[in-house]
Amino acid sequence: MDWAQTPDADNTPFYASGTFWAIAAVAVAIAAIGVGAWAAWRSANPKRQLNIWIGSDTPLMTTRAEGITVGFEGTPLADPHIVRVQIAARGRKDIVPADFAGPLRIDLATPVLRLIATHSTTKRDNLPAPALTVDDTALVLDPTILPGDQRTTLDVLLDSTPELAVTAPLANVTVKKTDPNPSPSPRQKPLMDGFLLGMGFMAGTSILAPVAADIVTASGFSDTISVVVGLTGVLLTSACGAGLIIALSRISKADQ
Repeated sequence: MDWAQTPDADNTPFYASGTFWAIAAVAVAIAAIGVGAWAAWRSANPKRQLNIWIGSDTPLMTTRAEGITVGFEGTPLADPHIVRVQIAARGRKDIVPADFAGPLRIDLATPVLRLIATHSTTKRDNLPAPALTVDDTALVLDPTILPGDQRTTLDVLLDSTPELAVTAPLANVTVKKTDPNPSPSPRQKPLMDGFLLGMGFMAGTSILAPVAADIVTASGFSDTISVVVGLTGVLLTSACGAGLIIALSRISKADQ
């Protein structure tokens, strides 16, 4: 008897094993429970955010010339600016008066000579625009309802370059002094989508190619048909995976 002889190894593909599918089913169940728990937590603790930032700062005098002045109510201005302040509420739940521990102050570090215009947009047509008042160097907002999709634009006249400071006594609301939706450069978005698409194709191909090769080989097709069928299946599934990655990226950015 040849003691070096060993039984033939089981060449059954892993995906044909009952144990593999049992483990996969348990993994899917655990993932489903985790996703459900995460969704319940997010529903009970909605993310709310308030962004306040200077959208534009336009000097009214870019050059100086003798005899040319800009005045306000009869008083000459040394360095007049039209400044656009933007306020954007984001979240699945409104910011309500009970969330305020006091008025919200948007301080520009220089006297606000005039609140020139106020414009507000929201899908909730029944709600009025936030009513802000001027208090020396600040714009003041008393406790009010701020819908999760509301965006407010304030144009003010100043006599100096502004420096933004925000006092926002709000409960469970993140306050940021940045634009929540900065416009990407014309090249940035296609490059990012291409990167995500490539990653999805690479991941899908590396995982599915061996499985597809075994399946089409076992089916008895000719070599040419096997290659075509295998590549088609891999590419279609990889495309779906890449699309899912891009969609998740969009959802993640929209929810920030």
